[in-house]
Amino acid sequence: MKELFSCIECGFQTPKWMGKCTNCGKWETLKLVPETDQNNARNRNKAKKIKVSHITSKGETVRLDRLSTGFQEFDRVLGGGLVKGAVLLIGGHPGVGKTTLLLQILSKIKNCKSVYVSGEESSEQLSIHAKRLKILQDIPAISSNNIDSIIATIDDLKPLVVVIDSIQTVETSDLNSIAGGVGQVKECTSRLIHYAKSTGTIIFLVGHITKGGDIAGPKVIEHLVDGVFYIEGDSSTKIRLVRSMKNRFGSTREVGVFEFGAQGYDDAKNPSEIFVLTRKPQVGVCKGVIFEGRRALIVEVQALVTDCVFSVPQRVVSGLKKVKVQMISALLTKHTKANLLDKDIYVNVANGLKIDDSSIDLSIAIAVFSSFSNKKVTEDKVAIGELSLTGEVHPGSSIIEKVKTLKDLGYKELILAKKIKDSLAHKDKITFIETLSELTLKL
Repeated sequence: MKELFSCIECGFQTPKWMGKCTNCGKWETLKLVPETDQNNARNRNKAKKIKVSHITSKGETVRLDRLSTGFQEFDRVLGGGLVKGAVLLIGGHPGVGKTTLLLQILSKIKNCKSVYVSGEESSEQLSIHAKRLKILQDIPAISSNNIDSIIATIDDLKPLVVVIDSIQTVETSDLNSIAGGVGQVKECTSRLIHYAKSTGTIIFLVGHITKGGDIAGPKVIEHLVDGVFYIEGDSSTKIRLVRSMKNRFGSTREVGVFEFGAQGYDDAKNPSEIFVLTRKPQVGVCKGVIFEGRRALIVEVQALVTDCVFSVPQRVVSGLKKVKVQMISALLTKHTKANLLDKDIYVNVANGLKIDDSSIDLSIAIAVFSSFSNKKVTEDKVAIGELSLTGEVHPGSSIIEKVKTLKDLGYKELILAKKIKDSLAHKDKITFIETLSELTLKL
């Protein structure tokens, strides 16, 4: 039998070993697939006749029955709740709160049986989690790594919702490879999906995260499951985001916002303003608006400009791309009276949020200029605009929706691109600027 090598990162297969995977570009990831694994893969299923159905737009629209998770924010991300037979992959960095969220979901789901399967923690350790979260009802738990035993036990208990924590720790004895390998992860996931579809069981799969921020294991897992969701958040803050990357039963343009504390997750009470810290006029602070999914969030950009301490001026950035701050600093030096060439500049986005939205450019420029000139920015002032290298201010994306959100939340003092002026019905207390050079006069 010919040798076969498989990449442990992406699942790419080749008959010849290579130091670098040609599919994902990772080094030293091609491993020899045991002969038994190859035989099992070829002989696992015999051909059978299957029922043919028809795809049609005629007749009434099929409505999916949804089961609430007990969290309005998570239901929003799912598209309205859980769908029977769905297999959902949950990823996140260690310590972000994957186990906490799923334990809380199992405790909040009403009138249905659930099971928590852990290949990493014992039932006693899970009980400690439950005690900290003040979960009163008992949740059946299984501590095992064998997928065949897990499925047999689940089939006996017949729960509606199951959590597998994590998919990288379970294995089948049919394959000789170790748990977490490409073959094991693919096979275990396939068996769980088959069980979920045949019984209507909802299954959550917890996935480990690599240093690059991707779910560990072959990418084929993300194609097999019905939904992929990432939990994001900085350990130093009490805010968590649940982001939909794939969802067969809802939109991928949704983000859930949570408050995270000693007793676990809670729906954010005011998601649109949860990232705002400053409620009074401040030097070096300016608010902006971004879209996370279909939700507009008000964010706070903080800047500090000081005399250069070292021979080379420093640009320290958190929550934004460093190159963006460098570009805006150069634009301010070129088009305003702010000479930043010999200054250290520190820029931060409040509450650990990471932003990649060009319409925040004007907010960054105002925060930096405010710190340099020592001029306060009022707490109700919000700037929206994208900067070009010529110093022009452009409206940015979804400007009309962002302005509407600000008006609904009571923000009246806006700084916008002049190009949008004719598109707005109400222009009271709105400052329009065409170029960055006007900033010194209108701030």
